[in-house]
Amino acid sequence: MPRRKIRKMIDETQEMLEEELDGKAQVTVVLSVMGNKGKYQSKLSKQMTLDSYNDDSADDWFYCYDVFINPKMYENHTPKDVVNILVNDFTDKAK
Repeated sequence: MPRRKIRKMIDETQEMLEEELDGKAQVTVVLSVMGNKGKYQSKLSKQMTLDSYNDDSADDWFYCYDVFINPKMYENHTPKDVVNILVNDFTDKAK
């Protein structure tokens, strides 16, 4: 698949995932060549806000959801399918 087409699919995936999660997390979706290791890898972490860092009594944080997608995933899935898979992954990790 041409690199330009894959880049467009990654961008579509990022936009749709941000809409689906509706501000629950800061989302980053990037292209990654993982060989046969899998279709994607994801990491969910909590980040402190600046207020929380400066004020010990504040307990403000937000999720950061980073996803590395193997381009081969788009051979069998549309961006919408990928988003559905990632939303389920996010939900499982955020429990």
